[in-house]
Amino acid sequence: MNRSFPFRERSGVAAIGLLLVGLSSSFAHAQQTQDTNFRMEGDKPIQIESDQLEVFDQENTAIFTGNVVVVQGPTQMRSNFMKVFYSDKKEQPSQGEAKPASTTGQNSSDIDRIEVGGKVYVNSGTQTATGDEGSFDMRANVLRLTGKEVVLSDGGNVLTGCALTVQTETGKARLEACGGNRVRMVISPDSE
Repeated sequence: MNRSFPFRERSGVAAIGLLLVGLSSSFAHAQQTQDTNFRMEGDKPIQIESDQLEVFDQENTAIFTGNVVVVQGPTQMRSNFMKVFYSDKKEQPSQGEAKPASTTGQNSSDIDRIEVGGKVYVNSGTQTATGDEGSFDMRANVLRLTGKEVVLSDGGNVLTGCALTVQTETGKARLEACGGNRVRMVISPDSE
């Protein structure tokens, strides 16, 4: 069944927050800074706006299209589209088995992965990450931001490559070069 209605009527808003956490974590570790403006804001509401939202119940997907903007605390993500893949959790845990915690207070679905595309932009304070496409595998806790050019910047400090992969649980990040080029890093002596 194909339905269009506000996303707040579906559980899974927390997935957007996890995407932001993944991006923020990746930037913090890629830059290897002691302090970062990208922070988990689990106690802050998440606001999502787009020109359209379609929810496909049978495919377990929700697609936001056109001028997608996600804001949580000081962190903002913009893209042309965002697709959320979720799995229904209709079965109850067996006796003695703990119920999984849900950050939305609802247990009707779990997010498997999120894909964003059409120029992805994430900003928090002085830090910015941009690319053409991004994905966050919620099960494996792996974030990937790719594009013709992936740029991570903090003030005058800039990292450039074509693919950023982050294991969000460990903080291990890898920035890959474009084609035959190399990863570039510019460090500004005036940056704090």
